[in-house]
Amino acid sequence: GHLQPMLALAEALVLDGWEAHFFTPATCRARVEGTGARWCHYGQEDWDLCAAAERVALRLGVEPDAELSAHVLPYAVVPATLDVLPFLVGRMAQIRPRFLLYDAACCWGWALAEILGIPGVCSMTALPAPLAERETSSATEWASSRVLDATAAAMKAAYGVELNHNYSYANYSGCTIPWTSRCWHRGNGEFGAG
Repeated sequence: GHLQPMLALAEALVLDGWEAHFFTPATCRARVEGTGARWCHYGQEDWDLCAAAERVALRLGVEPDAELSAHVLPYAVVPATLDVLPFLVGRMAQIRPRFLLYDAACCWGWALAEILGIPGVCSMTALPAPLAERETSSATEWASSRVLDATAAAMKAAYGVELNHNYSYANYSGCTIPWTSRCWHRGNGEFGAG
């Protein structure tokens, strides 16, 4: 899944002498600490992505979409970003990272790198979608995008960041590391006939 490559990268950074701060829910704490990285929460130890997304919809005065009510993660990560950013921006002022390594499904990692003006390295746990396909994913995947649209507008107003919700699970950076297997993408032209 998404966590395995991030754990391997954190361990490699620690072994190379870096101080790594790894933000993830408390359910992953032991695994993170097993890499030598410092586990960090998202403002509270029991932070829940879907509950955060619902809080944001209410705060923005937007009726939750069906996808949000059903806890569809690729949808919920967008409003959850607005919930967690105030805490993370404050923590980054304390940590003062030189770069951010984030999973492609974590919009807040991409947004933080933009806000802080530091390099962001994206870990993509699948074969990246073609850019043209990615540009219209919200229109083809979701019944409604009202929460996503309201979140993107609030992000722009609060942080000056253009969060494109079409990228909810594909927040690529200038340095994106794909982790995938041919067996997951049989017949994909990226791998050729061999």
